[in-house]
Amino acid sequence: MNAYKPQYKDWNLMKNEISVLKRKLKNNEINETDLENFVNPLQNELNKINVNILNLHDLIQQRHTQTHQSIRSKEEQEDFLDILENFKFSDKFIHRDLV
Repeated sequence: MNAYKPQYKDWNLMKNEISVLKRKLKNNEINETDLENFVNPLQNELNKINVNILNLHDLIQQRHTQTHQSIRSKEEQEDFLDILENFKFSDKFIHRDLV
């Protein structure tokens, strides 16, 4: 992350910027290329471990939405952790944010 964007050393900052860009895209303030240009350097690195940063962002957002809607059972939480295993995370800054 440090080499990618020095101002986005923390996953939360990166996630927030992606959220802002997606909202701008939805409001037609920017185009798809602007979002792709932002994520491409990091995406190129994540391609090595077969992780799509935008899909990952969507998964995180969905999980946060679900968490705020209702309290999840232990089984549902474990199911979510099983889904995360498919990503084979090696970076704690991403895994910590997801769980």
